[in-house]
Amino acid sequence: MYMALLVSLLMLAPACNPMDNLDEDPQVKAEAARYVDSLMQGLRDGTLESFRCPDVQWIHIPALLEYAKSTDLIGDDLSQLPARTLPANPLSSMMLSQCLEGTFALWMVEAARQHTLNATAKGYGGWPSLNPVIMAWNDSESMIFLASNPKSIEAQKEVYALYKSWWKASGGKKSAAAIDPLEGSIYRWH
Repeated sequence: MYMALLVSLLMLAPACNPMDNLDEDPQVKAEAARYVDSLMQGLRDGTLESFRCPDVQWIHIPALLEYAKSTDLIGDDLSQLPARTLPANPLSSMMLSQCLEGTFALWMVEAARQHTLNATAKGYGGWPSLNPVIMAWNDSESMIFLASNPKSIEAQKEVYALYKSWWKASGGKKSAAAIDPLEGSIYRWH
């Protein structure tokens, strides 16, 4: 009988991971929202370190998704030199001076998903890809949606819908980190 109880408990243990339900703790949720607010304020005012990926985690995804709705343009106009560069992977040869706030927030959701999926080997040095830039791929062509592209807001809204659906379907469970929200769509991160 003792052995049957032990086996039952061991089988239930993975399903009862307390880290899966951190967002249910109001204090933890509030701290996560404050961290994301600070991160996004740093992006807006140019104080966010540009060569190190912010330490975004699973618990930050709900607050990041709130910012992902924003179509505000962040950064400097290139005609106003010297223009600052926005945070991006230092392995990239593309240095961005402008980005849509929501696109950056979605990129950080992707970073949190990848950090959760593989905490020890964080892809491009912790960055989810090379840049906070949405790309569209199909069989005949590809298109990069830089902030200056008039279609970038439309692309961001479609990518937001994919991430929002993924998050809702996940129920906040970390096992959803293994599911790529963009899989099956024409969108990818640059």
